[in-house]
Parts: sequence; C-alpha cells; structure tokens
Amino acid sequence: MAPGSHLPNPVVLSGTETPLLNNPTLPMGSRARFGPFGSVLMPEPRHDELSLPAPLCAGICHRATSPDPPELRPGHGEQDGNERPWYIRTIEEKDACLKTLVEEIDRLTKYKAECAQKDVVINNLLREVQSLKKQLELLKDSADTGMHTKQGSSSEEGTDVLNEESSPEATAEQAEAENQALLAQLTAIQEAHKELCAELQRAEDDYNMATGAMCSLQRQLEIQASQLRSAKSENEKLQKEIRGRDNQLQAMSDKFGSLREEWKHEEMMAAMEKENFSLRQVVKEQEFKLNKQLELINALQSTAWQLQAEALTNQYHIQKQQSAQEEMQSKAEAMQHTELQTRVALERVTSKFERFRSKIIQATFSTAGIKAPQAELTDEEVLEAMQKIINERMEFHQMLKQKGVKVPSLTTIETVTSSSNNSKGKR
Repeated sequence: MAPGSHLPNPVVLSGTETPLLNNPTLPMGSRARFGPFGSVLMPEPRHDELSLPAPLCAGICHRATSPDPPELRPGHGEQDGNERPWYIRTIEEKDACLKTLVEEIDRLTKYKAECAQKDVVINNLLREVQSLKKQLELLKDSADTGMHTKQGSSSEEGTDVLNEESSPEATAEQAEAENQALLAQLTAIQEAHKELCAELQRAEDDYNMATGAMCSLQRQLEIQASQLRSAKSENEKLQKEIRGRDNQLQAMSDKFGSLREEWKHEEMMAAMEKENFSLRQVVKEQEFKLNKQLELINALQSTAWQLQAEALTNQYHIQKQQSAQEEMQSKAEAMQHTELQTRVALERVTSKFERFRSKIIQATFSTAGIKAPQAELTDEEVLEAMQKIINERMEFHQMLKQKGVKVPSLTTIETVTSSSNNSKGKR
C-alpha cells in the first residue's frame, strides 16, 4: 500500500462553504477530523451548518435604533404588573446574544486547535511526499545507470559473440530477452513514478483543502469577534439610553404621583374585595373539607373502639383459656400423683399376694404324701391341692369321730391357728 493512500480524495466547494473530505465511510454532510498521523476521528458538523444563533442574524439586534417607547400619557404612566419593561427584555436579549457569541468563540477555538493538529499532519504528509520524490529520483538514477551498464555489457557480449563464429543465433536471442526485461523494468518504474505523482497531487490537494478550511474558520472567528464587539458597544449604548429613560420615568412618576395614588387606592379596594370574596369561598371549602374529615375521624374512632372491645374480649377469652389450661395441668399433675400412689399400692399388694401365694404353696406341698411340683403352678392347681387337703382332713376328722376318739371341732382349731398366725405376723 502506497504511503498516504488512506487519505480521502479532496472536494473543493465554491463560495463561503468550507471544503469537505469525500470520505465514503463518513455520513453525508459531515466533515472528518484527522488526529495525529492521519487517524480519522469522529465526524464534525459542516461549516455551512455552523450558522449563527437567531439573535445574531441581521435584522434582530435592532434595539439601538428602535423607536422610542410610547409616550407617558395619563393612564399610561404605569405598566401592567405582569408585563416587564421593554428595556429589560432588550438587555436580556443582548445578554443571550453575548452568551451565544462566547459559546461560538469557544467552539471556534476548539476548531482552531484541531486545525493546528491538521497542520501538523499536513507537514508530516509533505515530508513524506518529499522523501518519496527523493526515492523516485534515486530510482530513476539507478535505472538509468543499470540500463547503461547493461547496454555496455550487452554490446561487449555482442562483439564477443560476433567474433565467435560458433553460435550467432543464440547471442541474438539473448540480446532480445535482455532488451525485453529492460523495457519491462522501465515500464514498472514509470508506473511507480505515476503513482507517486498521483499521491503527491492528493497530498497537495489535502493540504490546500485544510488551509482553506482553516482560513474560513479564521474568517468566521473574526466575524464572530466583530459581532461580539458590536454587540458590546450596542449594549453599552442601550444601558446609557436606559439610564436616561429611567430618569425621565422617575420625573414623570413624581408628577403623576397623586393621581396614581388615588387610582391605586381604588384598585386596592377592588382587589381587597375580590380577595375577601375568594377567601370566603376558600373558608367555605375548607369548612366543608373539615366536616368531611371530622366525619371520617368519628368513623375511624368508632371502628377503633370496636377493635379495642374485640381486643379486650379476645384477651379475656385468652386469659380464660389460660386459666382452664392451668386447671387442666394441675388436674393432670394430681392424676399423675394418684397414679403413682396406686402403682405403689398395687406393687405392695402384688408383693403381699406373691408372698401369701408362696406360703400357701409351701404349706400345701410341704405335707407328707404330696409330691413337690416340678414346674410352676397355676392358681387353679394350688386351689385344687388345698381343696384336696381340706377334704382329706375333714374325712380324717369324721373317721376319728366315728371311732369314738375325742377331737376338737375344726372351727376351734381354725380360730386358734389364725390367732397364732396373727401374733406371729405382728411379731
């Protein structure tokens, strides 16, 4: 890629417009900014789009030559309270014009700095063009010297070949091939020379375009500065005129002071009546709103009381439930205590019953003629064994009576045995 080929083709515009860069990658109507070393930055607005603000255009700033305000006739000596005086509006317009001019100057200073950067880029491009020219001249000199040397060598070889009688046709073909190679080299050098010339022309066009843009920006800056100076002078004139008019107005106001006071008093009374009427309306509206709010407050208070009553009833029910729960817990504890007592009594009874049962079993099976049990006896077996012993005893007692033996009765024996057993148990 040839140096400087990334630069766009220049397009020169006529008139006061700023020359633009014909870059297809940028949007239409915008101008490319070049950073250092030819890098393309963000697009800027065109010079023809940098129009002046409305207050700076011709026919707008005409307050210095504007006609005098209307004469102060009776009834016109005082302006409306809502309208501002014309000179205040004029001063505000002039201040706005000055602000816009200052902003425009700041913007143009930025453009001036960018133009300085572009000048640096153009100087770099010119240096590249000069170096390319030098390289082109060196290439031309080297090509000419090469052609002369090749022609001399070819002529010497031709003479040698002519002297040699063995191969005349081969030497002729070799000379033609060398001539064709030299011609091709020459055409390539000429094409490179044309490309470098075109690149140089493009760089010169870019330089001319940048210088034209800078000149147009400088002219615009001078125009803006002159407009700013004229606006400042016009503002000073207007301030002087305003001071004079203020003095005139003060004198006229002093003259018509008495009339104005009466008129003001009447207007004040009418305004006070209107204000009183409006205040009455406002008071009525506020009273209506207050009544509504009081009704709402009463409704809210009634609902609050209902909620408080419900809360108290709920609290009473909760306390009642808690007391019932405590009673149930106390009853459950008492039942647990009685259950423990009954368990203890049951254990005592069972232990006594087991001892009594073991004694009965011992008494039953310790008598002579009865076999000892081999396994655990049930209550029925124990009862059967006791019944058998009792029956045998009664039979034996009956037999003794029948034989005439004096024996005590069974009831006396049982009472004696029971009393002896009780005495033993007490011991």
